[in-house]
Amino acid sequence: MKIKGVVKQIIFENEDNLFKILAVKCEKDNLTVSGYFASIELEGYYEFDGESKIHPKYGFQFEAHSYVSLKHETPEGLILYLSGPRFKGIGEKSATLIVEALGLNALDLIKKDYHILETVKGISAKKAQDIYDNIIKNVLTENIFIKLYSYGLSVAAANKIYSKYEEDTIAKIEENPYILIYDVANFSFLKSDKLAHSIGIKEDSNIRINEAILYTLNIACQSNGYTFLTDTRLIEETIELLNSHSSIRFDNDIINNNLKNLVTNNKIVIIENRIYPRHLYDAEFNVCNRINDLLNTKVSSFDESKIDSFISRFEEDNFNLTREQKSAVKLSLKEKISIITGGPGTGKTTILRCILQVLAALKDEDLHNDSFTRSLLLLAPTGKAAKRMSAQTTIAASTIHKALGYDETGHFAKGKSDRLDASFVIIDESSMIDIDLMSHLLDALNNSTRLIFVGDVNQLPSVGPGNVLSDLITSQKIKVSYLSEIMRQASDSNIIKLAQMINNKNIDFNIFNDKKEVFFYNVNEAQIMPLILKILARFKETGADFYNDMQILAPMYSGLSGIDELNKAIQNTFNSNNDIIKSGEQVYKVFDKVLQTANDPKLEIMNGDTGVIKAINKTDDETNLYIDFDSRLVKYSSRNLSDLTLGYAISIHKSQGSEYKNVIIPISRASRIMLKKKLLYTAVTRAKEKVILIGDINTLTDSLYKEDDVRLTSLARMLNPSLLASVENKKEKEIIRIDDPVSAFSFIGETNMDSLTPYDFLDKE
Repeated sequence: MKIKGVVKQIIFENEDNLFKILAVKCEKDNLTVSGYFASIELEGYYEFDGESKIHPKYGFQFEAHSYVSLKHETPEGLILYLSGPRFKGIGEKSATLIVEALGLNALDLIKKDYHILETVKGISAKKAQDIYDNIIKNVLTENIFIKLYSYGLSVAAANKIYSKYEEDTIAKIEENPYILIYDVANFSFLKSDKLAHSIGIKEDSNIRINEAILYTLNIACQSNGYTFLTDTRLIEETIELLNSHSSIRFDNDIINNNLKNLVTNNKIVIIENRIYPRHLYDAEFNVCNRINDLLNTKVSSFDESKIDSFISRFEEDNFNLTREQKSAVKLSLKEKISIITGGPGTGKTTILRCILQVLAALKDEDLHNDSFTRSLLLLAPTGKAAKRMSAQTTIAASTIHKALGYDETGHFAKGKSDRLDASFVIIDESSMIDIDLMSHLLDALNNSTRLIFVGDVNQLPSVGPGNVLSDLITSQKIKVSYLSEIMRQASDSNIIKLAQMINNKNIDFNIFNDKKEVFFYNVNEAQIMPLILKILARFKETGADFYNDMQILAPMYSGLSGIDELNKAIQNTFNSNNDIIKSGEQVYKVFDKVLQTANDPKLEIMNGDTGVIKAINKTDDETNLYIDFDSRLVKYSSRNLSDLTLGYAISIHKSQGSEYKNVIIPISRASRIMLKKKLLYTAVTRAKEKVILIGDINTLTDSLYKEDDVRLTSLARMLNPSLLASVENKKEKEIIRIDDPVSAFSFIGETNMDSLTPYDFLDKE
């Protein structure tokens, strides 16, 4: 049954699922119409398709299953519709000619045979096809959204799903709603499970059980950096996940049967008691093989006496190297693959400069000649780290992603079939590289390539799965240069001294009495926020660069002094600008400091980039922000606001690979579950001039003695099986079981992490 009428009032509206009750004036009667409506305009003329029903409380209603706008019931309305944004390339003139030629039945005539449009002056065969396609698509789109809303999905969720699958949306999700976990951002198992229930998938279906296993396995690996889970733990946590959201009970036998199916379908790998997601096992296995390929490919060696001579020449032009530094330079030039690891102040940058200068001399080349630099590749995991590496070495460095030709589709242009030309590769900040990225990088290197990893193994490991730098060192397959001696130029730095104290689990609080570089304010929870605001106010009064010279690094988003509350308070205190834009509950103002949370290769802004909103431009059609990212003004669509957050305070994890002049670190008791030695060490070593710690002295001290999380990984075992039995047994005993596999996200310091890949945390230039 179909009715036509004008919407006079929206009696009720549920913003979560777009269910509405409308007062509609029809030709003869006034009717109450209910249904799921994506967009309804007051005084709009619509046709509703549905059925009449008697509501027990509200009486007679018309329940609409679908609807279409009838703006085109008049010549003026039809011209307006055809010249609107849905039909690109048709202006008012063309639309008028179509209506004049075909009349008010134009849309029906076009649906029957779009070639009729070719009889209209100025309409080509291609334009006729485009108009027809858009008419059909608009009808299909409305029906798809109505179906999605009927499943109880929110507007935002429906838009994300439709953007992914478009006209295939309903077919895709009805076949397997759990694909949304992998294809659509922020879709967890529980959200997909609720949708599956609405569609009619049974609780004991194999699809549901398989997806619960895969979700538990993948979420544990992503949130904890693992590459596998033990069989006992995976089974227990999967049963807990299913039983907590089911009316039936699941047991070990059911899960074990489905594990066999997942192995058969190549979704997981089971080795002894270890269960891997297929892609992570393949990545570790490939890294192991590629490391061995490189190690087993012989290349010509350099004359050691010449190396010594050129090191001496470097010292004459600069300053004397320490014994450790000389040894690191020699080892790096002698070995096919080597590792240089050490904390701040141990001279890693000096070593890199020396290696490059000696290497150029050994090749009888000038350091900056094209012929030399073409054979060389300097890499880092993030854009900021790459820029710093370029500045320190005076040779252009690149992110790993850029060098490999990574694009927005997740494809790497460089790989086994098209490898990089460089014969000498140096990778800085190597502790940040996850197993998947390392696998892609090694695939893109020729077997004859010499490779140097540089990094601080005491810093946080990669956000994504794996513990690559640590595992390479543990395997004892690669020669390692350990740097512990602080260079004379850095020996007076209290930041470096504090970092060493943290690493040695013994802070001498007298260091804060110097009032030089490092400061600690022992205050209670309620005093942290006011003191931070007071410090920021004084900092601004000095005329310092509030946006670029100060960064707050916090362990967690939640809590009184967590990232969310800090950002709100700082915005409210220091930015009174009234030029604003909203995204949900989040308000952005002109002059706000913001943080990009997702890679956007098209705009050339990446996860972790910070900027300042310079202007907000609102028009009838769209709203754009103009954001200054590192002195580059970017036109930023309001449609992408979900990829943005305030950046006055960011997580310590997000700060990896970056340096800031001044750093404030809140030490809250609420964050004690997260605050551990490596996290604190990483935060402190981000600062170049001042570190200000504010909070509870006991929480600070306790963090030094909390064992850092032990990652379940297999790369070291694969590289050298004979060494790892005792190490892996130790790992199993030290792992703390997470009862709720989703809860880890609340501790890692990042929010909305469902379905994210490791690349969502990495920068590119």
